[in-house]
Amino acid sequence: MSAYRAFAAYYDRLTREIDYPGRAAYFDRLIRQHLPVDSGTILLDLACGTGSLSVEFSKLGYDVIGVDASPDMLAEAQQKPALRPVLYLCQTFQQLDLYGTVDVAVCALDSLNHITRLGELEQAVGRVSLFTAPGGLFLFDVNTPYKHREVLGNN
Repeated sequence: MSAYRAFAAYYDRLTREIDYPGRAAYFDRLIRQHLPVDSGTILLDLACGTGSLSVEFSKLGYDVIGVDASPDMLAEAQQKPALRPVLYLCQTFQQLDLYGTVDVAVCALDSLNHITRLGELEQAVGRVSLFTAPGGLFLFDVNTPYKHREVLGNN
């Protein structure tokens, strides 16, 4: 993930319009609709980047594991104070390897859009499934071709 080497130091400034507390609260509402959440609920934040969403999940009481393929993004994440400690791991989705299972996996802010090959996407989802406890959740969002073409386009 050398593409993020120089970008990591500026990422938070470039994404400051993102309402991370609001995004975390949105996912928290979805999670609580389907799972009982307590102080031992383990949440995997895939493509956690600089950890802004991971920190917000920790404020909501989750035990958070943040995974990202960029060591530079993770170095930025480790500088952020969290209410509860966040475990950061440098891994790709396709090589996800945890010590046990998680209750819920979240991949936010269109991060799955970075996987453009079907085989790699299948592998990534397979790894998430392998490390998600039975009855657990995998929540994600993606940009659609319509959004790329009509909303983002040449803007």
